[in-house]
Amino acid sequence: MRAFLLLLLLAVTVAASPFNGVLDSEVTDIIVSLTEDTAIGLQHDFSVTSAAAADAAGDLGKPIGRRLRRLPRNSGESLEQQLQRLNGLKGVKYAVPDLRVTPAAVHPDSSSAAVPQTLPGGGSKGVFRSYQWGMSRVGAPYAWSIATGAKDKQAAVTVCVVDSGIDDKHPGLKPNLARGVGMNAVNGEDEFDLTDVLGHGTTLAGVISGTGAEDGPVGLNWDNINLLSCKFMGPQGYGSTSDAVQCIDYCLQQRSHIISASWTTGTMPNPPLEEAVARTAEAGALLVLAAGNFGANMKQVPYYPQVYSRQYDNVLVVAASDDYDEHIFFSNFDPSSVHLSAPGVMIYTTEVGGGYNFTSGTSIAAPFVSGAAALLQAVAQDQLNTTLSATELKQHLLDSAERLAALLGRSSTAGRLRVDWALQLLLGKALSPPTPCLARPSQRTSKCRGGRGGGRLPARRSLVEMGEYAGAGSSMSTAAQGGAHSRPFRSTGMQRELIRQLEQQQQQEQEQQQGTGQRRRVRRLHALTGTRMAA
Repeated sequence: MRAFLLLLLLAVTVAASPFNGVLDSEVTDIIVSLTEDTAIGLQHDFSVTSAAAADAAGDLGKPIGRRLRRLPRNSGESLEQQLQRLNGLKGVKYAVPDLRVTPAAVHPDSSSAAVPQTLPGGGSKGVFRSYQWGMSRVGAPYAWSIATGAKDKQAAVTVCVVDSGIDDKHPGLKPNLARGVGMNAVNGEDEFDLTDVLGHGTTLAGVISGTGAEDGPVGLNWDNINLLSCKFMGPQGYGSTSDAVQCIDYCLQQRSHIISASWTTGTMPNPPLEEAVARTAEAGALLVLAAGNFGANMKQVPYYPQVYSRQYDNVLVVAASDDYDEHIFFSNFDPSSVHLSAPGVMIYTTEVGGGYNFTSGTSIAAPFVSGAAALLQAVAQDQLNTTLSATELKQHLLDSAERLAALLGRSSTAGRLRVDWALQLLLGKALSPPTPCLARPSQRTSKCRGGRGGGRLPARRSLVEMGEYAGAGSSMSTAAQGGAHSRPFRSTGMQRELIRQLEQQQQQEQEQQQGTGQRRRVRRLHALTGTRMAA
């Protein structure tokens, strides 16, 4: 009996630690949170009289935030041993691994096909390229007939992108970057070096604030926005919780209205990050998060910081939808923690080096919502002389989402972003038309029967059917190496024929489940264009 109780105690002890699944080799630092009394003592060079005295006097590493210290791993101890020792010290609130943070990107791709068309309401740009299908789908052209950003740069909304940096020399981004500010929080790097070696942050920036320079893509706020960059991910392809926390605090110090974060720390609770999220709520900033690219039901497998949206009303989590207005297979979902969807497949945007490229993932879906929130705030300030709170911004975006049967059970709204409806509802204007039902070739006799608008609506041709995914270009590995990026070139007749053959093959997959069909479709597109899927 005694042996059984000992085994039971051991099992409970092991299960009680949420970090047992963390590999020693993946953790290079520990985050230590000090109690308030200990932190105050350290600020006054007071050596704490306790078992923590030696550590508190100078061995608890570099300050990284409110009562937080980053401590290097002790090579003489296992991760579990070091955590147990630190958590046993008086004056220590908790000690946890400095978990890795990974971007929520799926893959890069290149394309061509440019068919300009006139924007509703005209405007100084005057053209809009149809390969920006995502902008059309969220109603951006109608929104731009109301506003394209703030009235002037000085009073423009500030959006802080917490990621890998932003290419500040890119002609499609430079005019809309916040001037003279930004920070590099990567441990060991120059805090003023904002170079985006990874390339991830630059792709997000294009959706929020691309200017359309050199016939490139336009972002939701292509005229007057202050895009602020805080870099915490480097060329290795990931960052750390401690650096991400510092970036979030920096965004708040700069009084950012909106913080955009397209990354996750995985399935383990993250106390330092949760505390940072709580600070965004206290400061009244809207925190927009990508749902993540693991295809997971987060009710069963929670991802962090995404599920903190259940606790904090200022957090808005975005899933990804495809060009058929369906939930894409790689996107995490959960009606209790995900709020709405936005386009996340083959999105044309800016890339490091001054070029443009296509990318996919919930990473690229989230900036659609960040950009929409910024445009909504700009209109409220300029036309209504009011500033919306984070919860008001969030509620306007959720209330105006276009509800779609294919998105039921994926988010709390079962809807996809409509920035035009958000602006029109705010101003009391008539709503622009809903999106016609979009069906795959195998669904044209079922999906749209009795659908939106009453009766079956004619299916719009998809991007693949239009031949707008063809082309080739550099992959993320090139960006990570800091190499040059080629501009996309026009597709050839042979490529277009291959795309038509691909669509014929897809029609023969009628018996396949939707997720399997989407997965094959994306893989074949990459095989067709000579690019690769990222891990």
